[in-house]
Amino acid sequence: MRVLRAICVVAVIGFCAVPAQAKSYYIASTDITADVRTDGSMHVREVRTFVFSGTFHAVDRFTDLPAGASVANIAVSEGGTLYREAPGESPGTWYTQREGNRLQITWAYEATDETRTFALDFDVIGAVSKHADYAELYWQFIGTEWGVKSETTRVTVNLPPGVPKAETKAWAHGPLWGNIEIGDSRVSLTCDPLPANKMLEGRILLPTAFIMSSPRQDALETLPRVMAEEEVWVDEANAERRQARASLAFQLAAPAILAIIGIGVWLRAYLAYGREFKDPNAPQYLREPPSDSAPTEVAMIWKWGQLSPQDMTATVMDLVRRGALRLIVTTERHQRLGGLLGESTEQGYAIERVRDYQGELRSFERYLINDILFDGVAGDRISLEEFQQEARRHPTSSKTRYDNWEKLAKKEAQDIKVIDPASQRPMYVTMVLGALLIACSIGLGSMTQSPVFAVSGGVGFLLIPMSLAILRRTPEAARELQRWQAFRRYLTDFSQLKEYPPPAVVLWEQYLVYAITLGVADRVIEQFKELYPQVAEQAVGGTAFPHWVTASGSPLSGMDAIGSALSSFSTTVSTATSSFSSSSGSGGGFSGGGGGGGGGGGGGAR
Repeated sequence: MRVLRAICVVAVIGFCAVPAQAKSYYIASTDITADVRTDGSMHVREVRTFVFSGTFHAVDRFTDLPAGASVANIAVSEGGTLYREAPGESPGTWYTQREGNRLQITWAYEATDETRTFALDFDVIGAVSKHADYAELYWQFIGTEWGVKSETTRVTVNLPPGVPKAETKAWAHGPLWGNIEIGDSRVSLTCDPLPANKMLEGRILLPTAFIMSSPRQDALETLPRVMAEEEVWVDEANAERRQARASLAFQLAAPAILAIIGIGVWLRAYLAYGREFKDPNAPQYLREPPSDSAPTEVAMIWKWGQLSPQDMTATVMDLVRRGALRLIVTTERHQRLGGLLGESTEQGYAIERVRDYQGELRSFERYLINDILFDGVAGDRISLEEFQQEARRHPTSSKTRYDNWEKLAKKEAQDIKVIDPASQRPMYVTMVLGALLIACSIGLGSMTQSPVFAVSGGVGFLLIPMSLAILRRTPEAARELQRWQAFRRYLTDFSQLKEYPPPAVVLWEQYLVYAITLGVADRVIEQFKELYPQVAEQAVGGTAFPHWVTASGSPLSGMDAIGSALSSFSTTVSTATSSFSSSSGSGGGFSGGGGGGGGGGGGGAR
């Protein structure tokens, strides 16, 4: 029971704490009217609109009175209804407390999640000081102890009738974005918004003839003293404004200049180096491969000097086409539920080494056969399933062997100069410039607290990947690329080209090898099936694909089987050469488990 009571107490405390944390308010508007009288007194009416979130029950209003001044005729009202003076804090009442020269006026109410407007009226006896030359009203209409902002604030000071604008001098103290206007018998002060704990103070000099008497008066001249004080404060405020304007100009101009410099440097470099050399005589279509280059050499030109597992697949299929390897398809039948549900047929794929192959093999092709496909294999045949299992058992060595193969293939193609050296330097320059823009934007943004530097920082961030667009191929590589692009267009478009006769069946094996590297193998298979439906449904015979056979030694039964075998081998190679998964969560390749994750889809209210 004690445990249960403790749980209940904690729950109640937690429940009650939520609204307490959410309790807040602000002042939507403050409208103060001050009527200056000829006897030196001033009637003040303060109208404030409070926006409450949570429950509140009282407002405390503090006023610090200058020596010789006093407050009288206090009244609190709401919507025209007067509150009554009474001790305590019953809703609809108000009371005062005096400590030294500080007067506290408190009024009580009940408000929960609503907007309320209160009016406070009082007279200040001796508000105006009468001097020999001028009468002075020096009054802090809003003090620094209001702990919340006022979104709109207006103070209107009505002087005795007949005070001319030309003989009135007025200053205001507070946030520098406030404004003061002087008219005949009137001075207005506005500040939107007035932040929390910021004062709004007015200082007004008017001819003494309009103030007949005041409890606070002397025979001294006040104008020289006031002008000297205000001149210092005005100079300080204007200096701060000039500094703020310069800072704002810098905050707006600096990011723009940095962004323009970054974009300008990149654009100039791109226009000078980023566009490929164009062969004016480049063909639109080529019916046959432009050269007898190895798939890896085509990939180097196509992929900016890089290779991928896809190109290893193309190399294997090229070795099958040339007769150095043979692709074997096996068929296995399995009974379902002991034969009750019939049988299922599954196809398997294997690679067989042709020992008596007489053709020439390059170093990376020999490495692929001896050190990747048949490393540690007894015999001359390995199934793709066994190859994949071996890669999973030894992922580190599999990835290392792939990297070695890639290095050998690139070395064989070292005579192919793909990237124009003249375009590399500006690429690096714009990358460094992008990094500098990011660093400068972060530093200047932190120093000035200006979000505008996010613009130049964003430009710097984009410059780094955009710098790669400045790279271009050498003229020789660009011409070769355009010829291979023409061949690729032919592979994807020839069924729509009426002026081109259908290619011979014997060419399709070579087409398919290059189509793997060019990324259109699926399209080539579909095109073949459309042009040669009888071949797609019947045995290919000895006219094409002689090394793509079934386990019995007969040719594959059609292009669908070839496509399935190609897909299976591509998946196997991608798995064997993929990055390793990280159990520590530090990145790397995907893992195959999981499935349990979610989704898929001067006063204050109190």
